[in-house]
Amino acid sequence: MTNSEIQAGDSATDRLAKLLPAEVTAAYVSIRAVVETSNYSYALVLLLLSAAIMAIISVFYVARFKGITNQVHRALYAITFLLWAVALDSTRIADRWLNFNEGFSLSITIATVLWTFVIQLAIPTQKLTSP
Repeated sequence: MTNSEIQAGDSATDRLAKLLPAEVTAAYVSIRAVVETSNYSYALVLLLLSAAIMAIISVFYVARFKGITNQVHRALYAITFLLWAVALDSTRIADRWLNFNEGFSLSITIATVLWTFVIQLAIPTQKLTSP
């Protein structure tokens, strides 16, 4: 088992850090920085599409480079990343498609915080690698 896998003895902070691998978040932050400087009218759409693609890639990335074999754990990577990416740009999304509905930004931010804590309960305490 690699130390990238969530283990029964991991603290909540360790589990969260393992759910958002630095390499994947760094790649998305780089894409986001390019999009922020763009005047292209569909830049936000491309950013969100990139987030979805990165979420899917993260499933394969952690399997290959982090040695994560548990499918539930890999799915949690994708969900956590996608929720984080949407929360990061919730104001832009609300401004673009929801006529700046502050409720969306507030809701997605609260959902991200709740997910951070609830996910700790969803992760089994037994060994997470497949036999």
